[in-house]
Amino acid sequence: WSSDVCSSDLAQMYYTRLLQLQPQDARTMRDYAWTLLAMGHTGEAWPLLAEAADKAAGDADILRDYGATLYQYGRVDEAASQFRAALAVKPDDAISKLSLACCRLITDGDTYNAWHEYEQRRAVHPAHFQERHTTWQGQEAAHQRLLIYAEQGFGDTLLFARFIPLLTKRFAQTFVQLPPPLGRLMRMSAAVHAWNVAGWVESTSVANRDSIASEYEMPLMSAIFTGQWPVTRTQQAYLAVSD
Repeated sequence: WSSDVCSSDLAQMYYTRLLQLQPQDARTMRDYAWTLLAMGHTGEAWPLLAEAADKAAGDADILRDYGATLYQYGRVDEAASQFRAALAVKPDDAISKLSLACCRLITDGDTYNAWHEYEQRRAVHPAHFQERHTTWQGQEAAHQRLLIYAEQGFGDTLLFARFIPLLTKRFAQTFVQLPPPLGRLMRMSAAVHAWNVAGWVESTSVANRDSIASEYEMPLMSAIFTGQWPVTRTQQAYLAVSD
């Protein structure tokens, strides 16, 4: 991807010449199409991306990249089709699985299977899931302790915070690790709405294993899948802001 020249005619000259030399090369088509999109030439870019995908029917990376581009531009159903095509070629590709899960969460987010597929993010971003304790898989643990940790942005953390009080009812003790900027809000919410959190760790890095005594841990975004709760609109307040 020649991002350093994508704002000028030089990029078009470069790729036009390259395609003359290797007209059947799907990766060159893809890269040229990406450059055209960056330049705002969408009318030329999309047919070229589609042609690249057709020529690379056996190349999972090309199919996945086409899907990712469609997804970026809001064409979710078409993106899902490309991710499925990529998985037909490379069934174990974690990135394609996760990408398809993201599509399904948009179009069919109230299903258990969509959230199941979203668990593929663990394989794609393993650094976010440095296990310090055994990952809770939903088993009976009434006499055990759980560490919940925020893995993504503030918005997702706040949205999924409503599952924290549900999780505390399934463990003897529950601890929460979250980014420091959310500490005051989350502690206040826990106090007002009786979350029964046993302890807090305010940190942007992974908590040290020895700093929290816990048998299990779970990333907060896994709450729906692991807890097997239905995806419904909550009618009860679960956040509280101090005066």
